Amino acid sequence: MLNVFTGYQHNSSKLARKLLLGLGLLLVLSGCSSTDKVKSTEKKGYSDQQLAQMYASEMDIRTEDIYLSNNGSKKKVGTKTTFLKLFKSGETTITNRSYRGYFYGRSLNINKRQSYVLILGHTDNSGKADLNLEVSDKRAKSISNELLTFKVNNKHVYYKGLGEYQPVASNKTAAGKALNRRVELLEFYNFDDLQAYYDHHYATLLTAKYYERKKQKQQQQKKKNQTASKKRKTPPKKLPTKNYINFGGEPYDINKVDIVDALGPIKQSGWFDLFTKAHANEPPPPTCLDDMPKDKIKEKTLSTSDYLPGMSHKAWWAKMGRNAVLINPVAIAKKDATPVAIPTVSIYKNYKTNKKALAKYPSAVKVYNAEDNILFRLFIEDKKSSLRCIDLVLPKYATSKEYSALKGKLYYNATRGIRMVDFLPKKP
Repeated sequence: MLNVFTGYQHNSSKLARKLLLGLGLLLVLSGCSSTDKVKSTEKKGYSDQQLAQMYASEMDIRTEDIYLSNNGSKKKVGTKTTFLKLFKSGETTITNRSYRGYFYGRSLNINKRQSYVLILGHTDNSGKADLNLEVSDKRAKSISNELLTFKVNNKHVYYKGLGEYQPVASNKTAAGKALNRRVELLEFYNFDDLQAYYDHHYATLLTAKYYERKKQKQQQQKKKNQTASKKRKTPPKKLPTKNYINFGGEPYDINKVDIVDALGPIKQSGWFDLFTKAHANEPPPPTCLDDMPKDKIKEKTLSTSDYLPGMSHKAWWAKMGRNAVLINPVAIAKKDATPVAIPTVSIYKNYKTNKKALAKYPSAVKVYNAEDNILFRLFIEDKKSSLRCIDLVLPKYATSKEYSALKGKLYYNATRGIRMVDFLPKKP
């Protein structure tokens, strides 16, 4: 998701006059009359091409057209300007004031065209990936600040740091690293093209690469834990097993969990939510054991049509061998997949009709909203319970009156560690 500015704009009249003088000085050095050109700038400004020529060597500017494909044909949707020399090593703000002359002139043109701007920061792969993301994001924001300083409409300016995830050259050479350390200013004729271009060229790839790296880190951590377990001299801490039921599960193994894969692409709920936080559209943690619930649910009652199908304060349940598990109520708002009720998880040992539950556990909830499904996570609040948490992938669009989970896992403590079992409840 992308960052969007929501408010401030600086008083820029004094700074603008100084920058006009700076532009005039550049023209004097190139053999032009500064007085005439400064007056001309005040009236009509310089074209993007003229600005690029004036600052080409100093800022290492490169420009190109950008296109979107539609049914086999290409449509020009804007331009991309790449800057390779805006920031010194370690810097996240522009310190060379002469560069600001370029952004003043460019801001005049952006305002005149009423176009939409997307600023993207990039780094090479030196250092930690998370730090690179932070640096690239601050640099992109710095350029966006320059545009706002010169009164570009704050609703037309978006920025995002992509870190090392979008290289244009090999990071094995110094020359390649220099090309990857860049900031891009993408200018679009309209907002829809900006969103479509970002979704196609950046969002999906960024999510995939981030998740791949995250999975590698999880595997590395798993190896460390296994090594530490072998070296441990004291017995492992005993897990709580209150109200234990043998669900016939297998030992917990992260490599056998495919909940997130079944969920599908995370849905972007709205443009002004895009990348409000870093990695807001990244895949969720692989299991509820690696996750934690959100803030307390605000319970409310909606019209039946305002719930997701089968999730209008309904009960979902499944028999698991001789036992059974009931979740009630499941209540999810259709608009944004927000939970609006606190469910209770009831477990039945040797289930028979009208038999009393062995235990009932109030649960915290977290929901991830994907394009066609939701990931419904329940966290058992009783920390002494054998039952830990539940992951369910539920369909948002059902084709029949009987609703059932597409994928599900139930995690519980046993005497020899955590176990997991498939759990596919239905709403009768």
